[in-house]
Amino acid sequence: MTVVLDRLERDGYVKRKANPADRRSCIVHLILESLRQLEGVYKSKGDMLAGVIERYSDRDLRLLIEFFERINDSGVDAA
Repeated sequence: MTVVLDRLERDGYVKRKANPADRRSCIVHLILESLRQLEGVYKSKGDMLAGVIERYSDRDLRLLIEFFERINDSGVDAA
């Protein structure tokens, strides 16, 4: 978790502040402006994906969903 927070803080998405009630921990604050920038990135990715999905028939999409569910259920690790 520390590595993830280090990266998010380095990239300007969060800021850590000391927890006044417990010196062993910190409070993580989101930086709203950075999140607003991400919204635009992910919205365009979502719009692009929607355009790709529209090209497939309902039958093809059901087949893809079944395929991914079977992979997920098999316990195969993607990493």
